This record gives sequence, C-alpha cells and structure tokens, in this order.
Amino acid sequence: MILLKRFALLASFLLCACASQPVATDPSGTPVPMTTYAEPYRITPMDSIAITGANGHVTTLQVTAEDQAEYPDGTRLRALGKTPDEVEAVIKERDPSVQSVKVLEYKGNRISVTGEVNIQTNFDLQDNPMHVLDAIASAGGFTPLAQTSCVRLVRHTSGKVEVYCLNMHDVQRGKNVFEDMLLQPGDHIFVPKSFL
Repeated sequence: MILLKRFALLASFLLCACASQPVATDPSGTPVPMTTYAEPYRITPMDSIAITGANGHVTTLQVTAEDQAEYPDGTRLRALGKTPDEVEAVIKERDPSVQSVKVLEYKGNRISVTGEVNIQTNFDLQDNPMHVLDAIASAGGFTPLAQTSCVRLVRHTSGKVEVYCLNMHDVQRGKNVFEDMLLQPGDHIFVPKSFL
C-alpha cells in the first residue's frame, strides 16, 4: 500500500513537471510540434480521384461521405479511408489499361473539437480567422475536468501528422498568447482529462 502511494506521488510529480514544460517555439516565436510522424494519406469525403485512361482521357470521380464515387457508366468505387495506392490498385484491377490514378485532396473547412469540452463538435471554419480558444468556446468551453495546460492540436500536412501541446491555461491569463494558434482546415483539437 505504501509502495502504491509512493508510485502515485511520483506519477503526479511527473505529470506536473511535464505540464509545466514550456511549448517549443522557433526563433520567430511560432510553436513547433512536440511530435511529428509520417502517415499515409487516406481518402476523405469530397476528395477527387483523377483517372487517366489509355487514350489520355481523364475521368474525375468525387468521393462522397457515403463512400460512393461513381464512374460515368454507373459503377461505384469504394474509396473512403483507403490510401491512394490502394485505390489505384483497385482501379487498375478493374481496368488494366488505366495509365495513372491521382488523388486530389480536399480538406474542406471542417475542424473538430473533442475531449473535455462541453459539446464535442465538428464545424466549418468561417471567413474570419479562428484560433484554438475560439474553437473551444464554440464547443461550449472546457469541462471542470479539462487539463488546459496541454491541449493537443493535431494537424495533417503533406503526408505527416504534427501534434502540438498548447498551454491554454496560460493563454487565458494573457501569457504566451502565441500558443493560441490560428486554425487550418482539417485541424483536430483534443482536450485531455486532468487526473490531478
């Protein structure tokens, strides 16, 4: 029992130490990701697939939220969630004369806010710039259990994923306001739960 209490104390100390770490920035003061990793792109709704046939004719299919991209002849292609290579393999298996398949990404203006917010939501970015705290306010604000010292911003860019740890606790108090990053289409904000 004593060992368990010591472990809990050590774990809480480590969590506090991690939470108080400043966000890394570049020389201009812009936050840099705490983690970056490669991830193959996966087809999302409203992406277009350009198929170049043997004669050079290009057919463009658009993927819908119902995962139905329809060929001109009425046949359907299930592409949602697949990588471009997987889609190309399916298309070339159907028609070996296809020369090339290219996916044209379309992220739309959707962003999502999940975790310890009052309303987990997805919504469109409007014409006006929106920052992380604006999006959290649109999601009803933080719950009492939110860990505001390390709100995660997950951003997909050019085949890689960037994860930022942003201290919204400080931003709300007027410190390090550069951490209230401007949002981009496709961003996902996750507010973790505080265990302290």
